Amino acid sequence: MQQILPIQVVNCQADQSILRCPTHNVKDRLASSNNLFMVLQTFELALVKTRQSANPSFRRTIVKNIMLSLFLISIFSLQASAENISKELFKAMNERLSYMEDVALFKANHHRPIEDIEREKLVIKKAVITARSLGIEATQIENFFQAQIAVAKAIQYRYRADLLSKPTTRKPKDLQKFVRPELVQLGETIINKIAARIKSEGQFQPTQFSEFSEIIDVKYVSQSDKRLLFDALLKIKLQTKKSAVRSNS
Repeated sequence: MQQILPIQVVNCQADQSILRCPTHNVKDRLASSNNLFMVLQTFELALVKTRQSANPSFRRTIVKNIMLSLFLISIFSLQASAENISKELFKAMNERLSYMEDVALFKANHHRPIEDIEREKLVIKKAVITARSLGIEATQIENFFQAQIAVAKAIQYRYRADLLSKPTTRKPKDLQKFVRPELVQLGETIINKIAARIKSEGQFQPTQFSEFSEIIDVKYVSQSDKRLLFDALLKIKLQTKKSAVRSNS
């Protein structure tokens, strides 16, 4: 009886038997569109083998292996997509924090205090409205944005403290004309990325902290700041039916 081996998703040469292709990691092979082409080429070779075989059992096994491979590809693709969303979110958060030195310097040059309670309330209010429209629990988003604001102010205070002994002649980006519009856009991006991640893969996981900590590399952000942000992120979840009813009432 002919031995049937599982189909491997690999870059097989046209003259190779699909059953003799070496084993590779499916996830690694999907790293680029070129690798996806290789996968499709492999399936095409497998189908050729299937048509050439007169053995019904052999043909059924080949088809089953193809279906299994397609299933694995879909799983790995979804996982890779969720990982990319998380990474994009962390980068957006880092970019938002990167503007805080400009904010602090602009305020210092214009003799403004770091605290701007009314502005903070407006930012949080808009975040909550956006979160609800995306089906995200408003309370957790509010807490998360409060954490972002707390870390943002910490950066400003630390930078302003350094300015006392290390003055700068650098001209900051204009707060009204440039920085705030950017912060508004980043705020929306952050909420949308959070919603996309939770809807596709569920809540964020503690195991993601190492990646988060590595990406958040803005000066003046301490490890405790990172933990504050990440812990708030972990608690964000989809809106329940009860909370949706309360928010609409």
